[in-house]
Amino acid sequence: MIDRKRGRPVGHRTLDPAREEIIHAAINKHYLKRTRPSISQLARDVHADCLSAGLQPPHRRTIVARLEDVELRKRARRRGEHKIEKAATAVPGSFRPARPLDVVQITDGITANIFHMINSLAIEAVEDGSEGITDSAVDAWAPDFDIEAVYA
Repeated sequence: MIDRKRGRPVGHRTLDPAREEIIHAAINKHYLKRTRPSISQLARDVHADCLSAGLQPPHRRTIVARLEDVELRKRARRRGEHKIEKAATAVPGSFRPARPLDVVQITDGITANIFHMINSLAIEAVEDGSEGITDSAVDAWAPDFDIEAVYA
């Protein structure tokens, strides 16, 4: 047997294209406006449009699912919600940490080396009486190569 997930694949739609078009038209015509109706009113509009076209109306949850498919930024822009649109829009930028301890990235099995560094820095801090690891101590730290080989 082939290992597969049960159920429908992600993004699979079972409605026929005519009902999908009625749902999308109602969303664009009625819901994506500044004075948008409630979801219940949208469902009633879709229900009436499907009945007038001689089609079986979709369930309310289907209409809500199609509504959630519309990108948040597009919904906010069409409805005039500037705060939501601004929050949903990506802005270019960069992250530049000011100190070495601002970002700790552990990759490729160097976890043991980092624990060794923290352990030796903590011992030095206790011996010095400062009892705290500072950024300058992290910058100045150099590994013992013979101990380093044990962790490699």
